[in-house]
Amino acid sequence: MIADTSFIIDLMRRDEAALEKLSEIVDRGLGHYITSPTVMELAVVVLVAELSKKGRESRRLLKESRNLEFLDSTELIVRYSKGQEPVTTPIMN
Repeated sequence: MIADTSFIIDLMRRDEAALEKLSEIVDRGLGHYITSPTVMELAVVVLVAELSKKGRESRRLLKESRNLEFLDSTELIVRYSKGQEPVTTPIMN
C-alpha cells in the first residue's frame, strides 16, 4: 500500500477510519510505503507548523515518519511492470 499525504495526516489526527485501514493493512501483511511527493508535502506541513509556532506537532510528525520507508516512484513503476516487489530504504536511521 502506498500511503498518500491525506492518509498520513488522517493517521496523525487519529482518524478512526484511517486507523482501521492501517490495522487491516498490517493484519494482511501488506507492505506500506511512502513516495517522494508525499515526503515533500509532509515537509511543507512541518515547515508551516514551525512557522506558525506549532513545534510540538512537527516534532511528532518527524518522529512518526521515521517508521516509514521511502519508495522511489520511478523504481516502483519499473519494478511493478516487471512483476517485482519494490525496493525501499528507511527515511531516517
